[in-house]
Amino acid sequence: MKGKLIFLLTMMSQQAIGVQGQDFASRFMHEVQKDTTIRCETISPKMLETLVKTKEEEKEKTKSLISKLKSVRIINAPKRSVSYFQKAETLLENNKNRFQEISEDRNDGTKKIFLRKKDDVILELVLLNLDSLQNKLTIVNLTGEMDNDFIQELSENEGL
Repeated sequence: MKGKLIFLLTMMSQQAIGVQGQDFASRFMHEVQKDTTIRCETISPKMLETLVKTKEEEKEKTKSLISKLKSVRIINAPKRSVSYFQKAETLLENNKNRFQEISEDRNDGTKKIFLRKKDDVILELVLLNLDSLQNKLTIVNLTGEMDNDFIQELSENEGL
């Protein structure tokens, strides 16, 4: 009996650790797992460094930015984009204790940025981008140990 109780407690703690360690992309994909049209691609920092072509004078700055990332996950929903945008937004708003909204497209609210922080370290950045004309939702989920300088640099380069 005691062995079964220890086994049960061990399994429960492992599940709790697994759920706690999930990023937003994992949670969202779990919510929409029945829709096979939604794709999630994960890009490691090493892959990103290979993909990003930079001028020689910008290589150090780019390496510095990439070194702050653990992963980049990109979710594409080519159908029912408005519905999935709302689902993602609701999931983030239901986790206000973890995520805070830092930016919203003032015109129609179809581009939003959320952060998950611990003290001054940004652990996760989530960008929701709805293109209602093409009926496409793109979610970009960055994880790592980012700072405000990282966000500023990203904003300048990507027009966020």
